[in-house]
Amino acid sequence: MPLQARADPLTTLNQRWKVSPSGGTRLAPALRTAIGQLAAAAPKKRFLILVTDGFVEGETIGPLIGKMQAAGIILIALAVGGDADLSVLRQLATATGGLVLQVTETAELPRFMRHELERQRQSWQPTAVKTQSVAPMPFSIPKETAWLPVNGYQVTRTNPNSTAYLATPNGDPLLAVRQTAAGRVAALPGGLLRTVDNTPFTQSLLAWLDRQGHNPHLKIDYRSMAGELQVKIDAIDSKGRWSDAKVAELILETPAGIRQQHHLTPSAPGRFEAIIKTPLSGLYQAWVRVGNERTHRLLQQIRNSESIETPVIPWLQTGVVQGSIRNGSKTAFMEFLESSSRRSPSRKIWLLLALFLFFSIVLHERRGGIFAALPQKNGGDHNETT
Repeated sequence: MPLQARADPLTTLNQRWKVSPSGGTRLAPALRTAIGQLAAAAPKKRFLILVTDGFVEGETIGPLIGKMQAAGIILIALAVGGDADLSVLRQLATATGGLVLQVTETAELPRFMRHELERQRQSWQPTAVKTQSVAPMPFSIPKETAWLPVNGYQVTRTNPNSTAYLATPNGDPLLAVRQTAAGRVAALPGGLLRTVDNTPFTQSLLAWLDRQGHNPHLKIDYRSMAGELQVKIDAIDSKGRWSDAKVAELILETPAGIRQQHHLTPSAPGRFEAIIKTPLSGLYQAWVRVGNERTHRLLQQIRNSESIETPVIPWLQTGVVQGSIRNGSKTAFMEFLESSSRRSPSRKIWLLLALFLFFSIVLHERRGGIFAALPQKNGGDHNETT
């Protein structure tokens, strides 16, 4: 039977096996055929399940081990029967990173196989993996867009009713979308995806998923800040004029599923603005009602702290590089003052001298003004007027 893809491999593994052990197994020909098919298969994670009674009759297994190691095949041996010979099976399994399991009853084979495959095939792949496009995006992201690798992903399979748009080289989906009666559902087993040229993929995906809730009379814009979302709502009436509504009702659902209600007053005719505390990162759902108009939108809080880009000041950058300018704190500033006072013990003396000079000048100026205001005598003679 040739190697082939199975739409539902778990069902195949759970089927009852109608086999019974018998001695005299010729192992090498069967292994050579299986190794050849697995080595030519596209998936990089390859397992070879060997079910045998363990009685191998005078066969050389060294070349088989080398071929499995070269193809990255992991052998899992299921030895059937209590008296199975495990010596050769252990050599094969140990050399390929697999193991040997002894099964006393053939009815237990499906359970052993499924359990060991699930254990070997980890649900989370922690290594970086390339992201590649497998189908054209249903929104404004070209298929030839270059994607950054993901640092890990949850191993899963695409649902038969879903469409995979991005996947790993092994074919594991990284973005799959399914149409439901109420809308669309997207699964991202590797987390948020990013493009090489910083194309706003996440915003485009959210807008496409939420398109069915679009209302041309209500527009919601937002800005993600440090622990806050700055929300702006523009409302127009059926004639395209700014709405004269006095309040906008906003219901915001957090990533934890908690709903908060907010009443926004207009900052201008038809415009409502608010800054809302959003300490959790993730997706928020927003429902808005202005008069008889309603809409819904997904908002993404991605920042744990707000980042502000400022132009580089050459002399400041030079000081930082040279170490003459350092990040400081109140504690560091007090330590600097203390060290400065220890290095300059005469600082207080100079300060007292400066104060003394200042007060001397003030006193001199004031005395000159007082003396100028006193009556002057001219040789003791003066005229009197009667």
